[in-house]
Parts: sequence; structure tokens; C-alpha cells
Amino acid sequence: MSEIRFSLNVSAVLVAVLLLLALLLPKVAYCSATRTVDYLYIDAGEGDSSGGHAAIRFGADTFHFQYFDGGLLRAVREDSAHVEFKYRFLGNRTVYVSPIEVDEETYQLLRDRFNHRFLLQNQQFALLDSVKADLGLIESLLGFYDGKPDSQNPNNIVVEIRAAGLFLTDNVGKSDAIAEESPVLRRLVARMADLYGVEYLAQKQASVERAIRRLKPTEWDLSQVNLAEDKFPTGAYSFASRYRDLQTMRVALEVLRLGRSLRPEAEVRLESAEFQLDQTQLLQFKRYARKLSDEILALVESERPDWGFPLLVAMARLNAIERSIQTGQLVFVDTFDREAKRVDSRDLDRYQAAFQSLLGEARADFLAQKAKLYSMPVIDEFAYARFESAANLYAELSLGLQKGRPIRIFDGNLMPVRQARLFSSSMPRLDSVELQLASANASAFQVAYSSSVAGLYPYDLLSRNCVSEIFRVIDSAFADSINRDAVASPSGNALTIGVRTESKHRLGGYVDAKLVNAIPYVSAERVNSAYRVGVERELPSYRKMMLQQIYRKNNGLLTYLKESNTLTSSLYTRNPDDSLFIFFTDDAVVPRPLYGSVNLLAGLAQSLAGVFLSPLDGGQTLLNGVKGFSMSLPELVFFNMRKGSYRFQPYHRLMSPHRVASGE
Repeated sequence: MSEIRFSLNVSAVLVAVLLLLALLLPKVAYCSATRTVDYLYIDAGEGDSSGGHAAIRFGADTFHFQYFDGGLLRAVREDSAHVEFKYRFLGNRTVYVSPIEVDEETYQLLRDRFNHRFLLQNQQFALLDSVKADLGLIESLLGFYDGKPDSQNPNNIVVEIRAAGLFLTDNVGKSDAIAEESPVLRRLVARMADLYGVEYLAQKQASVERAIRRLKPTEWDLSQVNLAEDKFPTGAYSFASRYRDLQTMRVALEVLRLGRSLRPEAEVRLESAEFQLDQTQLLQFKRYARKLSDEILALVESERPDWGFPLLVAMARLNAIERSIQTGQLVFVDTFDREAKRVDSRDLDRYQAAFQSLLGEARADFLAQKAKLYSMPVIDEFAYARFESAANLYAELSLGLQKGRPIRIFDGNLMPVRQARLFSSSMPRLDSVELQLASANASAFQVAYSSSVAGLYPYDLLSRNCVSEIFRVIDSAFADSINRDAVASPSGNALTIGVRTESKHRLGGYVDAKLVNAIPYVSAERVNSAYRVGVERELPSYRKMMLQQIYRKNNGLLTYLKESNTLTSSLYTRNPDDSLFIFFTDDAVVPRPLYGSVNLLAGLAQSLAGVFLSPLDGGQTLLNGVKGFSMSLPELVFFNMRKGSYRFQPYHRLMSPHRVASGE
């Protein structure tokens, strides 16, 4: 009997264990599938979104809504690390992260819907840009045919060609003398003649010329102007786009035929051991030169309508690689745009430490890209473009700091796009009647389409802002998931119970972004109280983060007094983008009204000085003073605005310890 009882007890224990596992397994599975969607609240500051900003983050991608000219609110998708760097370390604004716990299905549902909104708006606004470009071209052609051509060359019209500036100067015609021929392009032309015949290139040019002459304006369909938030517009390969692409082909073929070499200012090189090539690297570059030559031949034969630009870029890179092989030293195509922003010598002196850090980062990135490139069995275009971009930035910073010359700056990786404004006798054969009809059609479409866009995406401080759109997109995703017409109209009608129920099921609650909830700070509080939020995180602004380090080493009254104001602070260098203020108020709560009063007086003094300086500076000092005065008023009621911002910061040094915070 005891053995039977023992067996029964063991069985009971096993059953209990199995039941417990059965109860726990679904939770374990749920936890393993759980992901987080981060709701970001960016606190108030003097720059853009001065009253605070909101965004939603899905790992490496962050979506937010911004005000654009014309009173429009548009979706923006940015790299999450870039968003964090821009607001925390340049804007000096604290970011508060609310991680909303969701399952995989909800994560993908929401991410896809935000991405859909971003892509949809991009296409809608691209169509608006297309019709505007068409009108500009039509007006230029009308001016030409009305007997008002450019005074310098009455037989031509001016066109701006991307990447042509790598080979040609503005206003260069076909007959201009060539300063230096490109042997590698000459060899390529000879190879083309062997493959396709000696007349091939001339025939290709004639074909492009005929296509330009036969161009007809786009017939814009007025029935397509009624836009919707869930429907992509019908795209159009517009008149201006076709004209631009054909003109780019024409110039590219002419550069190839004449064997143009790169202009000296379009070449980038640095007298440094890091730019030297050894024999193994020379062989690798020779292989890549052969590959590029094959790609150029394929581009000329391509059926794609926009092969002119990539052909110019490929020929420019082939020239640079050929020069590298000849000299044994790396030579690159200049990737900076002609209109690139420049840092003048005054800013170089003011931000010397920051630029030395940026130079170190640029060098490290260049060496890393160089190591990746040389480790590849065959160089590919993507790797070479990253290498080229890193080399440009390193050389620009190095030469600028060495010689004290203005430094050009850019974000990310750029293609060689140096434009040239060129005269062209090639133009569509259109009479004035055709052009006037086309102008009337494009103008009518533009007016109607602009009105439709403005009605669909209006900005309103209280009802349609960076907060409200996030929750409208979330609601639209849930409405689709339950297959009901549950999305409110732009007028703000109440959502159905179904969407609220779906939100509670998927997110743990529901947030209605109306009235006070549309304020960024309040929205973050509502998200934290309504949704299934994990451990909230505060990502301190640059100044707050650095203050924490200073106070750990030397926490005393003298340190506080030194860092409390812009006159003696070791962490802040006067930034002309910031209006005049004396005291920081982001880390001073109790004395904030007192500090705000001093800042208020500083703004008032600057405004008064601006009245007298207006004839000299066009009212800029007065404008800055008024701005400073208005930004100090909230500090009197304990609301912080004056933090100061930073023009230049070392990206990798600041971001590397914080990659986890950015969802990377």
C-alpha cells in the first residue's frame, strides 16, 4: 500500500509540474516574442519644436512629424542614432524614453503603418515638386521662344546638370578647348568603337538629340488631385524630369567622346602615408578600374531613362582611380556639393577642440573604410562610395585645420554631384501655343493639387501637431487590423469603440491625442499611465551629462557657480544660433524665476541695442533680442527653455557609449 501511495504521490507531483509548465509556457513564449516600441519625448528648447517634441522609435528607425513651409505637417523617417545625436548633443535637450511593450505582430503592424505614411507622403510631395519643375521649364522655354534668350548666347538655353561640374565649368560649350585629356576614357572610346563600330557613339548622341527635340509636356490629369492618406498617387515621369535626364545623357556622352579629365578642383588628395598604395592595393584598384569600364559600357547600352548621371559619376571615379594607379597615391572625386555649408575661420578658432575631435573621428572612419575595402576580393560600388565619402571628410578636415581655410561640412555619405550650369542648343521643338496650353494645364493642376495637400496635412498647434499625428497613425493601423472604417476624419470626429478596444488589447490602453493630450509633455505622461510601458529612461542632454561627470570629480559651490552661467561655463561656447542669455535654467528649478528674470533683462537689452543697429544688420540683433526675451518668459513660471545648443560635436565619441539607448 505504501508503494502505491508513493506512486500516486509521484504521479500527483508530475501532474502538478506539467500543469505549472502549461501555465508558464504561454507567458515564456509571450515574453520571448515581446518587443518594445519607444515613445520619445524631447523636452523644450530654443530651436525647432521649442515647446517640446515627440517621436516614435522602432529600433534603428525613428518616425516623427515636422512643420514645413506652407503650414504643412509631414512625416519624417530618420536614423535613430542621428535623431538622438541631433537633439541630445547638438540641441542639448533631454530625451525621455517610454518603452511600450508589444508582441511581434503589433510591432510590425505599427512600424509598417508609420513607414507607409512616410512613403505615401514622399510620393505625394514628389508629385507636387514635379509639376512645379514642369512649370519652371515651360516658363524658360516660353521666354526663349518669345525672343528673350540669355544675353550671353542667343542660340542656347541654360541647363543645370548634376555631376557635370566634375568635368566642365559653368557656361562651357562643346567647342571649348580641353585642358587635359583622359587616357582611360580615350581607351574606353576605342574599345567601344571595336565592340559596336566607329559610328556608335555619334549615333547614340544623335538619338539623344532627337529624343530631346521630340519631348512633349506632361498632360496633368486634374482628376488625380483628390488625395487620401491611404492611397498612393499615380506617379508621373514628368516633362522636366525627362528633359533633365536627356540633357544629362547628352552631356555625359559628350564628356566621353571628348575624353574629358577631371577638373583639378574636383580631385581630392592628401599628402599622407595613409593615402599611399602598395603593390597589392594597386592590383586591386586595377581590377576595379576594369570593372568600372565594363559598367560604363553597360550604362551606355542601358534601357533605364536616367543613365546619364551614373555614367558621369562612373567616369569621374574611373579618372580618379586611374590617377591613383599612375601616382601610387589615393585620388578621390570631390563629393561635396557646390552649395555645401562652410565653417569659417572664426568658428574654427571658437570650436577648435570639437574640430580636433571630429578630425580624429574622420581619420578613424577613413582607416576603417579603407581596411574594409582592401579586405574585399573584388571592390563593389557601395564599399567604394563609403570609402570615397570617408576620404573626402578626412581630407577636408585635415587640410582645413592645417591651412586655416573654410571647411565644408555634410551629413552622411554623398555621391559626387558637383553641378554645372551649361548652355545647350538642344531643346524640345515646341511652338508658343503648345507651351502656353501646357503652362495653363500645369498651373491648374498645381493650384488644385496644392490645395488638396494643404487640406490633407494642415499644421495646427493644438489639433494637428507632432503628437496628434503619431496617435492618428496608431489609430489608423488598429482600424485596419479590425477591418472597420474606424479612423476619424480630419475634423477630429471620435474614433469607434473597436479601435479603443484594439489599442487596449495591443498596447494596454488608449490615448486620445486631443486638447491637452496633444501637448508633447502631457502626451508622454499619458503614454506612461495608459500603455504597457516598461522601465522609463532619461537620456540626459549633453550639458547635463557632462555636469554629472564634473560633479563626480568636484562637487562644490564654486563649481556650481562657474557652470551656472554662459560667461564662465567650461561646457558651453557662445553659439550664434542661440539668442543672448546669461543663466542656464535646465538644472536650476528653485532659482529658475530669478535666473529667468536676468535672462529676460538680457533679451530686453539686446532688443534695445538692435533698434539702433537695425540699419547696419537688417534687424538681426533686434530679432534675436525679441526671441531671447520671449524664450525667457516661461522661466518666470518654472518652465525651462534656455539650455544653449552646440554647433559641432564629435559624433562617435558621444554616441558610442549610448548605442543601446538608440535601439541599436
